[in-house]
Order: sequence, then structure tokens, then C-alpha cells
Amino acid sequence: MELLNLDRMRSQVRGYGPLPTVVREFLDGSDVSELEIIHALRDVFGMKDSVGLGDTPWWQHAVAVARGAALVSRVREGADERAAFVAGLLHDVGHLIMLHVDPDGLHRVLTRQQQGDPFLAIERDLYGVDHVHISEQLALRWELGDDVVDAIRLHHDPAASMAPTVAAVVLADAWAQLLGHGYDFPVGGLSLRADDAASCLDLLWSEQLELIRRMDGEFRELCRSFGVTDDPLSGGPGGRKAIWVSMHGGAPTPLGKLLLQQRGYDLIHVGISEPLEACDHGLVLVDSPWAEPGDLLELLKDLKPGANAPVAVMSDMRTGRTLRHRDPVTGICGIPRSFSAFDIRWLENHLATLG
Repeated sequence: MELLNLDRMRSQVRGYGPLPTVVREFLDGSDVSELEIIHALRDVFGMKDSVGLGDTPWWQHAVAVARGAALVSRVREGADERAAFVAGLLHDVGHLIMLHVDPDGLHRVLTRQQQGDPFLAIERDLYGVDHVHISEQLALRWELGDDVVDAIRLHHDPAASMAPTVAAVVLADAWAQLLGHGYDFPVGGLSLRADDAASCLDLLWSEQLELIRRMDGEFRELCRSFGVTDDPLSGGPGGRKAIWVSMHGGAPTPLGKLLLQQRGYDLIHVGISEPLEACDHGLVLVDSPWAEPGDLLELLKDLKPGANAPVAVMSDMRTGRTLRHRDPVTGICGIPRSFSAFDIRWLENHLATLG
């Protein structure tokens, strides 16, 4: 594969037309809707409405981050809501340019990332440049303003100072991934970068949870505005049971509870000494940070014999350990204790026969 070096990247960026007028008007405070902005930018990059939010996860993630960043900016002083929305839409626009140059390249990036390699380093290795730099170059060419350019340039930079609009995009980026609106790679919970962003905006964890819930709802409303009524991100039907087994007396994590509810589960919390009864295709999550799948056989022997259900032990992250794994003998899986919607969906595809 020919590397997307700086000269070739700049040529690709110059190939796009000028910034759509409605985007400039939106940033200047005119009465322009978010839907108009999304439609205008989709037209620039050749994404037509007939494919919903796009034929790759790119638009799903971009719209979710834009909505989340604007929401954060609305409730916190110092961040520009309109700049945050545009920055959220364009923070990963370099990926679109990469996809145009090499449609299979992003898949190779994600595959290597699953193996634990740093995301941006993989892009530089495969393309000669990373998506952040490409995105920044387009934002500069379009003269989007310091708030937008800084949010795009710094959203992955662990050493950068955290201005409010940058922080809003960083938080929304992490939240979108947790909710399953993005690319499927294990994230192991909110990153330290997201923690720094929350501190910058003086957001308590309880406030973040409420904003995550609102962000998900507003994103789904935008999906419906595009005519996407059968949203693959909405999870399964309601009324499914998720049994959360606490081996050490702790309660379900607030984020875990929220994500399970968003996926259509009714959460049942039980202690290790209480009787367990699993229903077919229910979900069994065992909260034991240091247990291994094989350690659960004695615990699970009293579950309904013959039941088929995804079963996982939720473990703390450990060096040299794959975040998702499945015991080949028992079928019991391991997922991070700070799991994402992607981890739940992965688990739903791995049934274990119990009893």
C-alpha cells in the first residue's frame, strides 16, 4: 500500500470544496439547524441520505460525538456549543480521507488495535500520517476558528492543556464509545484523558452519567430525523434479564447499570449466597475482579441445568491480558469490569450451556 504521506494528504484535503456556507453561518450564530449542518457536510464527503448515517460507523460516531459535545457545552460555561458540535462532527474526518485512499486500511488499523497497539501509531505506520493531523489540516483550510481547530488537534493529545471546548469533545468521544456509537474496540472504561476533561469542566460522576443518558437519547432522535427507525445500536427487545452476581457484596456499577438498561435488560442484583436461576438467553455477569472463568464452575452449578446464556466474569484490567476472552472448555467469558456497549454485544454472541 502506498503511504498517505504529507504531500498526498494535502492533495486530498485540497480536493474538497470550500466550507459549506451553512456551516459558517451556524458558527456565526445564524438560525441554522444541526440537521442542516450534518446534511451539508455529508454532501461534501459523498455520503448520501439513502445510506442512513453512512455505510461505515464513521457518521454514527461523528454525530454522537457532535451531539454529546454540544450537550456538555450547553450545561457548562466556557465551552462554545456550536463550535463543539462542528468539532465533534469533524474530529475524526481524517478517517474519511483515509477510507477514500484505501477502503480496507481502516479495518487493518482496527485489527491491529485489537491486539493492543496504539491507535495513532498504527495509522502512522500504515499511512505515514495519522487521522488527527489530516483532520486538523482540513479544519485549517476551512478556517473553522481556534476553538474547532484546537478541539480537533488536541482530542487525543494526553499532554495538551484542556480548554472547555476541547474538554467537551474529549468527553463526548469517550462517552460515544462507551455507548457503542463508534468502532468496536475494547476501551476498558473512561480514559484518563476523559477524567481530565471532566475535571476541567467540574463535572461530577453523577452528572456525567445523566449527560451520557441524555446524549444517547438525543443521538437516537437525530437518527430518527434521518429516517433510521431500525437502529442497530438500540440493543435487543426490552424485558431481558441480566443477573449481576456480587461475589464481594458490592452493588452494580452505575455505568454498568445504565449500559445494560440501554441495551434492553432488566437488571437483577444478587449476592453470592442467594439462589440463582438463569433464563435462556439471559445475561449472567459475575462481579469478581480477580476471578478466572474456570473459577466460576462451582458457583454456576446451581443455575438452571441446560440453560443457554452468555456468562462472563467481570475482571480488572491486567497487563498482558486480552480484555475480552472466552474459556474454551466452559464457554464462560471474561470482559472488563468497566465494560462498554460493545463488550455487552460481544458477550451476547457467546452462549455457554450451564448446569
